[in-house]
Amino acid sequence: EPLRKIEKREIEAYDGINIEEGIRRSNGNEALYLEVLKEFSEAYGESHNVFAKLVKEHRYEQIKMLCIDMRGLSGAIAAEDMHTLMIEILQLFLYKNYELIANYQEKYSFEIQTLKRSISKYIENV
Repeated sequence: EPLRKIEKREIEAYDGINIEEGIRRSNGNEALYLEVLKEFSEAYGESHNVFAKLVKEHRYEQIKMLCIDMRGLSGAIAAEDMHTLMIEILQLFLYKNYELIANYQEKYSFEIQTLKRSISKYIENV
């Protein structure tokens, strides 16, 4: 029988993450991208709790390290909203506006939970 043309799967939109761009950033390898997403969720899915704890204890150096990690990872997986948020928080460090960092706890929490939900949904739909 003639070879059926494989339909390119229409990837739906997910809140907070650009799946198609993420796959592109994983050299077009969706299986690799899925692995990265799973690892990201496991390692950072509860990081809003860490962020809140560090803010409460004024551990700014650790907050900065967390945000640098998260900036890199969110960039790699094309989690654009989280990426933008990390750039914004890291600006505060540049200007030593440490007292403003606490204001970002809710935004951080919202973004990581949105991301976790979208990642789970995407993994289930693959």
